[in-house]
Amino acid sequence: MAFSMTGDEREEQMRKVRYWLAQGESALDLATAALSRVGELSGEWSEEFSSDADVLRHKLTVLTTMINGK
Repeated sequence: MAFSMTGDEREEQMRKVRYWLAQGESALDLATAALSRVGELSGEWSEEFSSDADVLRHKLTVLTTMINGK
C-alpha cells in the first residue's frame, strides 16, 4: 500500500526539507568557523573529521539524487 499525502501535507514536508537543509548549512558554517580557530590538526583529529566529511558527502549525494528524481 502506497502512502499518499494531501497537497497541504506535501507542502508541509517540502517546508521541512528546506528548513533542515538551512539548518545543515548553518551547522557547516559554524563548524568551519570553529575549525578556522583551531589551527593545525593532529593526525587523529584530521582522520576523524575526514571520516565525518565523507559521511556527509555521501548523504548529500543521496539527497541530491532524490531531489533530481533519480
